Amino acid sequence: RLLDETDSSAVVAMALTDSAGNGSDAYLFFQRDTIWKMNAFRALAMTGMIEDVKKGLEALSPREVEEMIRSSADSTNKYALFSTREEYDFMLGNTRLTLASDSAIIRHFEDHRSDFERIKDAAVAELERLPKESERTQSLVEDLQPDYRKLFISSVSQGYELGDVVDFLIGGMLDNSVGYFYAKEPKDVPQMDASRIIMVRAIGNGWYIYKTT
Repeated sequence: RLLDETDSSAVVAMALTDSAGNGSDAYLFFQRDTIWKMNAFRALAMTGMIEDVKKGLEALSPREVEEMIRSSADSTNKYALFSTREEYDFMLGNTRLTLASDSAIIRHFEDHRSDFERIKDAAVAELERLPKESERTQSLVEDLQPDYRKLFISSVSQGYELGDVVDFLIGGMLDNSVGYFYAKEPKDVPQMDASRIIMVRAIGNGWYIYKTT
């Protein structure tokens, strides 16, 4: 899938799938002088720890989940992964969505578009009331955290990395992240770069999915 093209550069998304149906997405960056040459091959990095957490959560039986929730009430237990059923459900759904294919991430958005739109409208209205923060990430709609966590979104914000868009972060490790964003104007959509924003893909009505590295 061609994501972007100019006279001298292009970005192509490629889905890789094995015989068992397991897949991942990669992003190919091309430059053209006299001919087209690929100069970078990128994918979401540092996913091993997230995969381990997902497998650990999936392996827990309902009884083990309840036992861990009860044990989290012990004040000496400082290493509990979760303390409520809601936290467990969020962690499991969030790790799955972080590691999902691009097509599955888009499908998740389409299945819950009305909820994303409602939260986005509240975030845009909040931005209109607040002074602009140009040098740090500005958290938004924190009162709607229970709503966006049901969508497996870690945070809603506007920040320097993506510019003047509303960032619905799913997750990742350090600078290797995946999420959705809403851009009010096409000029606000950040440019792809093999060393930073490795994928931007439009999904309609000002919405995009993205990955960074």
